[in-house]
Amino acid sequence: GHTLDIEVNHNINKADMDGDYRTKLGIDSDLLYQDGNNDKNTLSTINIDYVNPLNDHTKLELGAEGRISRADNNFSSNNPLIPTNQAAIANKYDQDIFSSYATFGQTLGKFNYQVGTRVESYKVDSKLDGTSTFKDDYVTLYPSVYVGYNLTESDMFNVSYSRRVDRPSVRQTSPVRQFSTPLMTMVGNPELKPQFTNSVELNYTRLFAKRSSITA
Repeated sequence: GHTLDIEVNHNINKADMDGDYRTKLGIDSDLLYQDGNNDKNTLSTINIDYVNPLNDHTKLELGAEGRISRADNNFSSNNPLIPTNQAAIANKYDQDIFSSYATFGQTLGKFNYQVGTRVESYKVDSKLDGTSTFKDDYVTLYPSVYVGYNLTESDMFNVSYSRRVDRPSVRQTSPVRQFSTPLMTMVGNPELKPQFTNSVELNYTRLFAKRSSITA
Protein backbone atom coordinates (compact mmCIF):
# COMPACT_ATOMS: atom_id res chain seq x y z
CA GLY A 1 0.00 0.00 0.00
CA HIS A 2 3.00 2.35 -0.05
CA THR A 3 3.04 4.84 -2.94
CA LEU A 4 5.83 6.99 -4.33
CA ASP A 5 5.02 9.60 -6.99
CA ILE A 6 7.64 11.62 -8.86
CA GLU A 7 6.75 14.34 -11.35
CA VAL A 8 9.20 16.47 -13.34
CA ASN A 9 8.26 19.35 -15.65
CA HIS A 10 10.27 21.82 -17.71
CA ASN A 11 8.47 24.64 -19.51
CA ILE A 12 9.91 27.19 -21.94
CA ASN A 13 7.88 30.19 -23.04
CA LYS A 14 9.03 32.74 -25.62
CA ALA A 15 7.11 35.79 -26.76
CA ASP A 16 7.89 38.68 -29.10
CA MET A 17 5.65 41.71 -29.49
CA ASP A 18 6.09 44.77 -31.68
CA GLY A 19 3.60 47.61 -31.30
CA ASP A 20 3.21 50.50 -33.73
CA TYR A 21 1.85 53.69 -32.16
CA ARG A 22 0.48 56.88 -33.67
CA THR A 23 -0.03 59.68 -31.12
CA LYS A 24 -1.51 63.12 -31.78
CA LEU A 25 0.88 65.86 -30.63
CA GLY A 26 -1.12 68.74 -32.02
CA ILE A 27 -3.67 69.67 -34.62
CA ASP A 28 -1.44 68.89 -37.60
CA SER A 29 1.34 66.71 -36.16
CA ASP A 30 1.55 63.01 -35.28
CA LEU A 31 4.21 61.05 -33.41
CA LEU A 32 4.95 57.64 -34.95
CA TYR A 33 7.04 55.14 -33.02
CA GLN A 34 7.42 51.43 -32.26
CA ASP A 35 7.78 49.54 -28.98
CA GLY A 36 9.27 46.05 -28.91
CA ASN A 37 9.16 43.35 -26.21
CA ASN A 38 11.19 40.16 -26.22
CA ASP A 39 10.49 37.77 -23.36
CA LYS A 40 11.77 34.31 -22.46
CA ASN A 41 10.61 32.45 -19.35
CA THR A 42 11.57 28.98 -18.14
CA LEU A 43 10.09 27.02 -15.24
CA SER A 44 11.47 23.73 -13.93
CA THR A 45 9.60 21.79 -11.24
CA ILE A 46 10.09 18.47 -9.49
CA ASN A 47 7.63 16.92 -7.03
CA ILE A 48 8.20 13.87 -4.85
CA ASP A 49 5.31 12.49 -2.76
CA TYR A 50 5.41 9.41 -0.52
CA VAL A 51 2.43 7.87 1.31
CA ASN A 52 2.89 5.24 4.02
CA PRO A 53 -0.28 3.63 5.44
CA LEU A 54 1.14 2.66 8.82
CA ASN A 55 -2.01 0.64 9.59
CA ASP A 56 -5.71 0.60 8.72
CA HIS A 57 -6.32 3.79 10.73
CA THR A 58 -3.08 5.75 10.38
CA LYS A 59 -1.33 7.34 7.41
CA LEU A 60 1.93 9.26 7.03
CA GLU A 61 2.64 11.47 4.01
CA LEU A 62 5.98 13.04 3.12
CA GLY A 63 6.99 15.15 0.14
CA ALA A 64 9.28 17.73 -1.38
CA GLU A 65 9.09 20.20 -4.24
CA GLY A 66 11.53 22.39 -6.14
CA ARG A 67 10.49 25.27 -8.43
CA ILE A 68 13.20 27.09 -10.39
CA SER A 69 12.00 30.03 -12.50
CA ARG A 70 14.08 32.17 -14.84
CA ALA A 71 12.69 35.19 -16.69
CA ASP A 72 14.52 37.35 -19.24
CA ASN A 73 12.49 40.39 -20.34
CA ASN A 74 13.68 43.02 -22.82
CA PHE A 75 12.14 46.29 -24.00
CA SER A 76 13.16 48.69 -26.77
CA SER A 77 11.52 51.77 -28.24
CA ASN A 78 12.25 54.57 -30.70
CA ASN A 79 9.79 56.87 -28.94
CA PRO A 80 11.66 60.21 -28.66
CA LEU A 81 9.65 61.12 -25.55
CA ILE A 82 11.25 58.26 -23.58
CA PRO A 83 14.57 59.11 -21.86
CA THR A 84 17.57 57.64 -23.67
CA ASN A 85 18.56 55.46 -20.73
CA GLN A 86 15.09 53.87 -20.75
CA ALA A 87 14.70 53.32 -24.49
CA ALA A 88 16.33 49.86 -24.25
CA ILE A 89 16.26 47.97 -20.97
CA ALA A 90 16.56 44.32 -19.93
CA ASN A 91 15.63 42.57 -16.72
CA LYS A 92 16.53 39.12 -15.39
CA TYR A 93 14.29 37.73 -12.65
CA ASP A 94 15.46 34.55 -10.91
CA GLN A 95 13.17 32.80 -8.43
CA ASP A 96 13.95 29.61 -6.47
CA ILE A 97 11.38 27.93 -4.22
CA PHE A 98 12.22 24.73 -2.33
CA SER A 99 9.81 23.12 0.11
CA SER A 100 9.12 19.92 2.00
CA TYR A 101 6.11 18.74 3.97
CA ALA A 102 4.98 16.07 6.42
CA THR A 103 1.37 15.10 7.21
CA PHE A 104 0.11 12.60 9.78
CA GLY A 105 -3.51 11.40 9.81
CA GLN A 106 -5.43 9.01 12.03
CA THR A 107 -8.97 7.72 12.58
CA LEU A 108 -10.08 7.10 16.17
CA GLY A 109 -13.65 5.82 16.32
CA LYS A 110 -15.93 8.66 15.25
CA PHE A 111 -13.04 11.12 15.21
CA ASN A 112 -10.47 11.61 12.47
CA TYR A 113 -7.71 14.17 12.33
CA GLN A 114 -4.78 15.26 10.22
CA VAL A 115 -1.90 17.53 11.20
CA GLY A 116 0.95 18.69 9.00
CA THR A 117 3.34 21.44 8.09
CA ARG A 118 5.26 22.61 5.07
CA VAL A 119 8.56 24.47 5.30
CA GLU A 120 9.49 26.63 2.33
CA SER A 121 12.66 28.42 1.28
CA TYR A 122 12.05 31.37 -1.05
CA LYS A 123 14.76 33.28 -2.89
CA VAL A 124 14.49 35.92 -5.62
CA ASP A 125 17.04 38.10 -7.41
CA SER A 126 15.99 40.81 -9.88
CA LYS A 127 18.65 42.45 -12.07
CA LEU A 128 17.89 45.45 -14.28
CA ASP A 129 20.53 45.97 -17.00
CA GLY A 130 22.92 43.74 -15.08
CA THR A 131 22.56 45.60 -11.77
CA SER A 132 20.78 43.91 -8.89
CA THR A 133 17.72 46.01 -7.98
CA PHE A 134 15.86 43.69 -5.62
CA LYS A 135 16.69 40.60 -3.56
CA ASP A 136 14.65 38.55 -1.12
CA ASP A 137 15.52 35.41 0.82
CA TYR A 138 13.47 33.90 3.65
CA VAL A 139 12.05 30.67 5.10
CA THR A 140 8.36 30.27 5.99
CA LEU A 141 6.28 27.62 7.78
CA TYR A 142 2.77 26.68 6.63
CA PRO A 143 0.97 24.58 9.27
CA SER A 144 -2.36 22.82 8.73
CA VAL A 145 -4.81 21.06 11.07
CA TYR A 146 -7.98 19.12 10.25
CA VAL A 147 -10.40 17.49 12.72
CA GLY A 148 -13.53 15.59 11.71
CA TYR A 149 -16.34 14.02 13.71
CA ASN A 150 -18.95 11.58 12.37
CA LEU A 151 -22.03 12.07 14.53
CA THR A 152 -23.81 9.34 12.52
CA GLU A 153 -23.17 7.63 9.21
CA SER A 154 -25.01 10.52 7.53
CA ASP A 155 -24.01 13.52 9.67
CA MET A 156 -20.41 14.76 9.66
CA PHE A 157 -18.70 17.80 11.11
CA ASN A 158 -15.17 19.06 10.46
CA VAL A 159 -13.04 22.06 11.33
CA SER A 160 -9.75 22.97 9.66
CA TYR A 161 -6.99 25.57 9.68
CA SER A 162 -4.30 26.22 7.09
CA ARG A 163 -1.85 28.92 6.12
CA ARG A 164 -1.38 29.69 2.42
CA VAL A 165 0.54 32.02 0.15
CA ASP A 166 -0.27 33.74 -3.15
CA ARG A 167 2.69 35.30 -4.95
CA PRO A 168 2.69 37.84 -7.81
CA SER A 169 3.43 36.57 -11.31
CA VAL A 170 6.58 37.30 -13.29
CA ARG A 171 4.71 39.86 -15.42
CA GLN A 172 3.56 41.68 -12.28
CA THR A 173 7.12 41.90 -10.92
CA SER A 174 9.08 42.74 -14.09
CA PRO A 175 10.19 46.42 -14.14
CA VAL A 176 10.50 46.21 -17.93
CA ARG A 177 7.87 48.29 -19.76
CA GLN A 178 4.99 46.36 -21.30
CA PHE A 179 4.08 49.39 -23.41
CA SER A 180 4.47 53.16 -23.21
CA THR A 181 2.48 56.10 -24.52
CA PRO A 182 2.81 59.82 -23.71
CA LEU A 183 -0.01 59.42 -21.16
CA MET A 184 0.40 55.86 -19.87
CA THR A 185 3.18 53.40 -19.07
CA MET A 186 2.71 49.83 -17.86
CA VAL A 187 5.50 48.29 -15.76
CA GLY A 188 5.71 45.71 -12.99
CA ASN A 189 7.03 46.16 -9.47
CA PRO A 190 9.79 43.74 -8.38
CA GLU A 191 9.21 44.65 -4.72
CA LEU A 192 5.62 43.35 -4.65
CA LYS A 193 5.11 41.29 -1.51
CA PRO A 194 3.35 37.91 -1.40
CA GLN A 195 -0.09 37.60 0.14
CA PHE A 196 -0.39 35.26 3.14
CA THR A 197 -3.76 33.87 4.17
CA ASN A 198 -4.81 32.18 7.40
CA SER A 199 -7.89 30.14 6.55
CA VAL A 200 -10.29 28.64 9.13
CA GLU A 201 -13.29 26.53 8.06
CA LEU A 202 -16.15 24.84 9.88
CA ASN A 203 -18.34 22.48 7.84
CA TYR A 204 -21.39 20.27 8.34
CA THR A 205 -22.21 17.61 5.73
CA ARG A 206 -25.44 15.61 5.48
CA LEU A 207 -25.57 12.47 3.31
CA PHE A 208 -28.85 11.26 1.83
CA ALA A 209 -29.94 7.76 0.84
CA LYS A 210 -29.91 8.53 -2.90
CA ARG A 211 -26.16 9.24 -2.91
CA SER A 212 -26.54 12.98 -2.66
CA SER A 213 -25.28 15.36 -0.01
CA ILE A 214 -25.47 18.92 1.20
CA THR A 215 -22.71 20.89 2.94
CA ALA A 216 -23.04 24.06 4.98
